[in-house]
Amino acid sequence: MKLIKIDWIERDVDFVIQLDDISLDDIKTKEFKTFVKDILIKQIYYRGKDIDITGLSLSEVDKNDVREDDIWIGVWKKEDGEFSTCVVLDYPNTQSSLFMDKALFGETWNFTQVYLSCPVEITKELYITGETQKLSSYYLGDSTRHNFKNPTLVNAIYDLGRLRHGNIGIRSREHLQKKDGWTEKGYIPLAVEQECA
Repeated sequence: MKLIKIDWIERDVDFVIQLDDISLDDIKTKEFKTFVKDILIKQIYYRGKDIDITGLSLSEVDKNDVREDDIWIGVWKKEDGEFSTCVVLDYPNTQSSLFMDKALFGETWNFTQVYLSCPVEITKELYITGETQKLSSYYLGDSTRHNFKNPTLVNAIYDLGRLRHGNIGIRSREHLQKKDGWTEKGYIPLAVEQECA
């Protein structure tokens, strides 16, 4: 995943675009620059006002060179070749996530999500077979504000799932980033059979 810094010096506008499935050649095209001007700047910053945009600078940057207060916007290229906004991923190597509609550690929202570097199929297989240690080896981060180590959240979600304390599912990278709603392709609900007493 690449990061592009957008600077528009005349209006003191700057933000970072996280590119997904977009090559550096794509960002040099007239279509991409038009998208940045007409969609990102005019719609996001100026609410559709007809303004002349000159002096716009696009440059590749490293994550370490981005300021903490910079605005991040996700952009991807659809199958039809059109550019579109998407969700920015906190962990760019995310391939799937394990989701529970329950706050496990006092979050202010009603879910906990663990981001994993393995594809949906592997996440599903390891979860169903109970191989939480191996699943934890793909851990990238999570939705909590705590810094938990690998197995803690994966094990907690698995254990609570076995006790049926919340709905659990797997989300693909595409579902996390580019789909709206929970019924779209890319979301797999999970259930683990309760052990016999």
